[in-house]
Amino acid sequence: MKPSVLLVTAYRWVSSARIAMSFAEAGWTVEAVCPGGHIFEFTKAVRRLHECHLFAMPYAIRRAISKAKPDLVVPCDDLAAGQLRHLCDADSSAGVSDDLRALLARSLGDSSCYRDFDSRDRIATLAREQGIAVPETVVVRSVADLEAWVARNELPGVLKTDGSTGGSGVRIVSTLDGARSAFSILSVPTGFLRAVKRAVVDKNGTYLVPSLKGIRPVVNFQRYIAGVEATSTCACWQGEVLACVTLRVLKTNGRVGTSTVVQVMDDPRILQAVQKMTRCLRLSGLAGFDFMLERESGQPFLLEINPRATPTTHLRTAAGSLALALRTALTGEEIKPCPIYKDGDKIALFPQEWLRDPESEFLRTAHPDVPWNEPEFVRACLRRETVGVRGWLQPGGKLAKFFPKAA
Repeated sequence: MKPSVLLVTAYRWVSSARIAMSFAEAGWTVEAVCPGGHIFEFTKAVRRLHECHLFAMPYAIRRAISKAKPDLVVPCDDLAAGQLRHLCDADSSAGVSDDLRALLARSLGDSSCYRDFDSRDRIATLAREQGIAVPETVVVRSVADLEAWVARNELPGVLKTDGSTGGSGVRIVSTLDGARSAFSILSVPTGFLRAVKRAVVDKNGTYLVPSLKGIRPVVNFQRYIAGVEATSTCACWQGEVLACVTLRVLKTNGRVGTSTVVQVMDDPRILQAVQKMTRCLRLSGLAGFDFMLERESGQPFLLEINPRATPTTHLRTAAGSLALALRTALTGEEIKPCPIYKDGDKIALFPQEWLRDPESEFLRTAHPDVPWNEPEFVRACLRRETVGVRGWLQPGGKLAKFFPKAA
């Protein structure tokens, strides 16, 4: 029988559908718990959907696990990862059985390390203890803390809130006045009206509870490293790395946004850092690591760790298929698929780069990464976004020959 995986997501991110496709292609039975109207509905990869609402996520996750009976649970965003980790903190009266705890340990790793992921400062400290290069990072709780840090370090610097994702909650500052202004914005709870706007317009309800409770974000100040971004996504099992895909970031959606164009690379220093942190945190499942390659020395600096599937989880390189590596660890059945991308290949992520710039040169010079075997998914991605992209589906458009009935 096929092993089964339950994907968990709080957002309607397109990337989670690509993650589902990679698991299906690796021979998994895929189910997902997600908000209504998710693009999962347009892919053949997902056998069954379990709907959840923001304020009932723990209940929805337990219910979906009870129905799906998965062999593995994979979070696709930080909120989902946090909800799964918090389930292990609940007592048996909250409906968390020993079997559920065992499933979460198999899927995420040792529960004694879960709290480390709630603090950027804690992750930086652990990395430093492992001999891994990290930018100086400190929690700043006041303007006085901020000014003291600037007095000891040169600007520019980076202000980051704990729990932020996709570039939100991040500000690069080059002056003291700019740092003060950014701190005043990041350190206060999100206003209620703004939280409602994000929930209704952006379909992101994660700001509502902190806004209602007046929870102040934890702000970190990090030394800015000038260089090139790199990202590494790995499949791991009980603290050991099974497969690791490392990519140089060539283009992002905004200065601190998500990657849209990447290049496959092989850097033993990054792999070694990933292996050390995976072992230190006793990780299982999927995890993403963000680095900065210092411009002058090429030294990789670890910026942060995301204990979840990331938007490049689906890429299959010479390092292997992450979903297939997890299947092998679970079942013992070894299959070695041919890589789709090799070292040095440039990849225009779909639909990220297509939506960032419909006229991007990378759409002509890089691998397009379009899942042509999922035409309904491709149509859905393009229908949801800009008029310029939708125009490609019209007669004579760039994609019309692939979708003759789309117009």
